[in-house]
Amino acid sequence: VRIWTSGVDGADVFDRIWLPCNSENWSQIRTDNSVDNDIEFKVPENVMATASVPTDPDADMNISRPGIQELDPIDTREFKVMYNGRLIIKRFKPRTFYTLSFIQE
Repeated sequence: VRIWTSGVDGADVFDRIWLPCNSENWSQIRTDNSVDNDIEFKVPENVMATASVPTDPDADMNISRPGIQELDPIDTREFKVMYNGRLIIKRFKPRTFYTLSFIQE
């Protein structure tokens, strides 16, 4: 099991923030080998070259992240999607528990 664990050093072309994901029961590992990178998402190589692993190889790695807010049936979540100051989607309504990426050229 691998989890990205890297601090930010300004190498992310999309200005994403990469923070360590550590636990007292995990060890951090790193490779000095070149890591193939996904062209579309352009994850910085220093992020892809680092990971956490369980200190005990037989242990599970459980990660919980709060933040998904369930809406009441009468509520709606809606966004405007802008790219370089230009409106590209006027009314975007994300589907519940579904991930979507926008690619704008």
